Amino acid sequence: MIIFPAINLQHGQLMLPENSDVQSNYSNDPIKVAEMFVEEGAEWLHVVNLDSTYKNETNIAKNTAAIQSILDNVDIPVQVTGGVRTLTDIGHLLDMGVSRVVLGKMALERSRQIPNILGRFGAEQIAVRFNIEDGQATIKTNIEQGEKMHALGVKYAVYTNVKHDGTITNINIETSKTLGENVGLRIIISGKCANLNDIRQIKALESYNIEGLIIDWALYTNKVKLSDALKIA
Repeated sequence: MIIFPAINLQHGQLMLPENSDVQSNYSNDPIKVAEMFVEEGAEWLHVVNLDSTYKNETNIAKNTAAIQSILDNVDIPVQVTGGVRTLTDIGHLLDMGVSRVVLGKMALERSRQIPNILGRFGAEQIAVRFNIEDGQATIKTNIEQGEKMHALGVKYAVYTNVKHDGTITNINIETSKTLGENVGLRIIISGKCANLNDIRQIKALESYNIEGLIIDWALYTNKVKLSDALKIA
């Protein structure tokens, strides 16, 4: 199982939890943090362009520059999500040196483009992102969407646990297992990893097509040390 330490970019800087103690322990320089994760043994990085939602061109440009700096300064694969809306966006990120681009609404709303995207860029370079809300109906919908993406040739999916208001929640272990058993995709789990026990439970599901786990909040609030997470994984 792969641990993906996450770097959430806002205005070109690392966005940290609003906690003064945490702020003093981590630099908001995303390049320094990326290098630190690599030194601790990370195999992949997961980078999120948070400003892309607001379409602020100045901040998006700052984030793009930060992504390029990360790519120029680390020698491990980098997975990027946020603001990917066109084939040009995908191509630009891959040309920068990104190893995998995670598609959100673009994939789900324009699924007929998926074969063209995979044919052009390759299935290893593309993942699809799903948000999971509580409730069996939503899980059923995600299974159906996952099966559809798999049938179109997608190999990887990022599943994030969210509340109805869109805020990220703790990881749902049982839902992760259900999705892994049913959709045929290599699943990368995202959500608010609370502690090392969450990681142990996800590791135990590895045979259910679980590819990896994205961690951000737990690292930045010192709930989890990356070195400990990597040992479990």
